[in-house]
Amino acid sequence: MNRITNRIVILLLALFTAGLVGCGEERAYDTAFTNSQAAWLKAKQASSSSYLYETEFSSFSGYGELTVITVENDIVSKRRFASYENFAFREGQVERWVEEGAEIGSHLTGAAAVSLDRLYDHCSDEILTADAGENEIFFSVDEQGLLKTCLYVPNGCLDDCEVGIRINAIDMM
Repeated sequence: MNRITNRIVILLLALFTAGLVGCGEERAYDTAFTNSQAAWLKAKQASSSSYLYETEFSSFSGYGELTVITVENDIVSKRRFASYENFAFREGQVERWVEEGAEIGSHLTGAAAVSLDRLYDHCSDEILTADAGENEIFFSVDEQGLLKTCLYVPNGCLDDCEVGIRINAIDMM
């Protein structure tokens, strides 16, 4: 009877410890996001809420898109877009445009004309909450601790199915 009790206690401790390790990983992930968001708010304040960021999409087929969003005093003031048949070498330009003022959002192509605050919210509320059992989730920051990647890829997907945010550069003005 003592051996059975000992085995049950050991099993329960093992399960409890495994549960703590899982929670620890989630907390570390949450901490990375929280630290990045704090770094962002500090950088944003230092720049008077004026900055630009660059995001891209590239397909396994070679096609790709580049969008640059300019934000001044917390308001999107410009959106630039270019797409290429051969994105790696920026060859075979397919489309190119610039939107300013009331034109912003008038084209259907390109990344959404939103602030980094909105991207952080989207990352937290919709990407990082994706079902980890059905998706592989990615979160990374740049050298300044600012958001670089927040996306998920459904398990088993091979090409062009990532959902989320990929930022190439953030420049404070």
